[in-house]
Amino acid sequence: MREWPGRGTPLLAWHALGLATSGAFLEVAAGRLAEHGLRPLALDAPGFGRSPALPVEGYAVDDLARLVFETAEALTLERPILLGHSWGAVVVLEAARRDPERFAGIVLMDAGHADYADWPTATPNATLEEMIERSAGEDEVAASWDDLAAEVAAEFPGRDWLMDFYREGARTTADGRVLATASAEVRGAARYGLLQAHPSAAWPVLAAAGVPGLLLLATVPEETDETNRRFAPAFAAAWPTAEIVHVEGGTHSLFTELGPELGELIGGWAERRGIA
Repeated sequence: MREWPGRGTPLLAWHALGLATSGAFLEVAAGRLAEHGLRPLALDAPGFGRSPALPVEGYAVDDLARLVFETAEALTLERPILLGHSWGAVVVLEAARRDPERFAGIVLMDAGHADYADWPTATPNATLEEMIERSAGEDEVAASWDDLAAEVAAEFPGRDWLMDFYREGARTTADGRVLATASAEVRGAARYGLLQAHPSAAWPVLAAAGVPGLLLLATVPEETDETNRRFAPAFAAAWPTAEIVHVEGGTHSLFTELGPELGELIGGWAERRGIA
């Protein structure tokens, strides 16, 4: 568990499913979140960052959602806001669907507005073994930390702070390569769990309970924008108390694109909805 200074409504985040990811990414928004009366906290999902892995059968989304409840109870968080990025959006939606009255609001970052099995690039009939096998050759983040730093400088000028976050979610081999902390088994099992999940089932439940939501959607590349805009109307119709923001110039990596502005967006929304 990671926590930053802040008083007020707790905001509990679950990160994306990536090669060098962890709850550390929330730090970029934590200061602004606190300024808006929120208490930022973030999980390292099992097998990522500092958290030990689960057996592969433990990555079903409904099982992971239980961890959200267990964490909230262990920390005595009263009606927290849940934030989920990509994979995390699906997990927090399942938690919220089970007991919407437990949560003050839900923030979804570029996911949760469609079932993954319906996504154009999805392979809904893939087996767990196939998803693990696909993940096995995708564990290298960079040939070295110097190479990764050069990539970050070229793609995200002025965002050298990203390297601190990548170091929290990656490891170094004896020959200097930078690999994902999460194993192929963990990443494959998590991807398989996503294919079996139905975040759309949460939308009408949250709408009926009057839970406010915020959906931040990427607009880059063009194919992503087109797909997001195709799925968004059904989400909006089923959950009208959720706001949708199409982030101009934002890719799926909204933490890296928005930086501190992410905290401003979320904090401003929480204040408008009276939950900060």
